[in-house]
Amino acid sequence: MGIAIGAQLACGSTELTNGIAVPFDKDTLDWYQKRAGVPTIGLIGADVLLNFRVGIDYAHSTVYFKQLSKYAPPGLDVVGLTLKPEADGRYTVISVSEHRGKPSVPDVKVGDNLVTVDNARVKGGTMGQAWSLLSGSPGDIRTLGLIRDGKPLTVKATVYRFLPTVKAAAKPTKH
Repeated sequence: MGIAIGAQLACGSTELTNGIAVPFDKDTLDWYQKRAGVPTIGLIGADVLLNFRVGIDYAHSTVYFKQLSKYAPPGLDVVGLTLKPEADGRYTVISVSEHRGKPSVPDVKVGDNLVTVDNARVKGGTMGQAWSLLSGSPGDIRTLGLIRDGKPLTVKATVYRFLPTVKAAAKPTKH
């Protein structure tokens, strides 16, 4: 399982680009489908929708997209973990991203609980705070404190560039 970066995703006649798409194993997929109430194949990062106004017509099972801008997000430089927030404030690893065909953090396993990043506590923080702790410049090393099967574990993890910086596209002109 990995993360598709910069993926192009067709949604009807609208093409969503420069985002993150995460496929799931069966158990994680079942968890999301139960909460969503509809068939699910994975998740896309909200950054994919930054340039759009999205309208949802539930009665007709239709989604409308209106492109508002051509903003290009900055690069994505992080430790390659996908986390699931738990009700008790913990964060569980649900996937380890691949970087150049190999796991980006080979010593981390799906199901590990992330406790600290560089001695900063993760439990009870927001997803944005956890994400910020895992960010940095490519080549930076983060020390991850994890719990696996009830036992503490420390892992060194490298920050990689997963989404290259994209030059901003010109703003659309009005005709």
